[in-house]
Amino acid sequence: TLTCKKCDASDVVDKLKELSALVAPAAPVVASAPANLTPEPASSAVKGTDPESITWNEAQKGNTIDDYQVYLDSYPKGKYIAFAKAKIKKLKEAAQVVQEQQEQSAWDTAQQENSEASFNRYLQSYPNGRFAGFANARLGKLKKEEADLEAKQRREQLAEEARQKREQAEASKNAGKGPAMVRIPGKNYEMGKYHVTRGEFAKFVSETGYDAGNECYVFTDKWEKKTGYNWRNPNFSQDDNHPVTCVNWNDAQAYVSWLARKTGKQYRLPTEAEWEYACYGGSQTEYCGSNDINAVAWYKENSNSATHPVGQKQANGYGLYDMSGNLWQWMENKYDDKNDWRALRGGSWSYEPQYVRAASRGSDEPTGRSDDSGFRLARTLP
Repeated sequence: TLTCKKCDASDVVDKLKELSALVAPAAPVVASAPANLTPEPASSAVKGTDPESITWNEAQKGNTIDDYQVYLDSYPKGKYIAFAKAKIKKLKEAAQVVQEQQEQSAWDTAQQENSEASFNRYLQSYPNGRFAGFANARLGKLKKEEADLEAKQRREQLAEEARQKREQAEASKNAGKGPAMVRIPGKNYEMGKYHVTRGEFAKFVSETGYDAGNECYVFTDKWEKKTGYNWRNPNFSQDDNHPVTCVNWNDAQAYVSWLARKTGKQYRLPTEAEWEYACYGGSQTEYCGSNDINAVAWYKENSNSATHPVGQKQANGYGLYDMSGNLWQWMENKYDDKNDWRALRGGSWSYEPQYVRAASRGSDEPTGRSDDSGFRLARTLP
């Protein structure tokens, strides 16, 4: 009941409109199907017992493209052809979505592996796939990179073979003349191209019967002098191309005296000044020949706790190898005037980078033998 005091007729009409708006039923909301997918056909199951109805019901039970195609082939003008075609279209769309998802997954896997095998697997499964062009492009790039790497490795192998042949030729040329030496530019002396090797020291011992002792400082849990360790057995495996170690300053002097008598040339140990000038090789670098320690030196972080054959690292500017690292090198001069200890230069396989620097110095008593010390020759020119 509408009660209104002090209202005229128009006011009553307005109130009726407001009430009508409040009680008017809401319009039903209808969800629309996705734009790119065919709506699911309405159920069309039938109860008939005629052959067409039976065939149609069987097609719906199977619910495959082949099942619906059987119905269409049997009844090309049947009562349910619209439903059958709609079902086939829907199933094809669903199959296409699955196929695209599978192809995307295969492509993602191929990219993650990023190998010739992975891209070939993709192409075998999807020779005309959406990403076939990309797969072929990636294959081409990988094959080129592989070919470039093989070519680089081959060049390096040939260069190493050539270097070894040169070294062998030089060794043959210098047979009976002593170890390979390098003349230092602008100076009147030569420096040994390499550390004196185990093989070279063995010739000296064989010819002279020299006794280089049977005790050496070696590192196990700590540095300590141990009997049974010597230049033949320095606590790690060596061959004749490794630098001789577990030799003291006196042993080095005995070797250079023998070599000088044998060849008639003025072999000796280098002084620190000679060694340092030769170490830099014409340029001021942190290590002998480079600012990159790994390019020129065997030291604690890359040596695997042992010496390595001479000449494996990069030479310095004068063509000298292992001036930094591998083994400390005995010098001719004393370390200082406080005692008779002799200077050592170059650092070794067991030391941190700061001790392998060109400017670093070490020392030991002349009788001290350790498995991180060896020596290099110098020779005064006429």
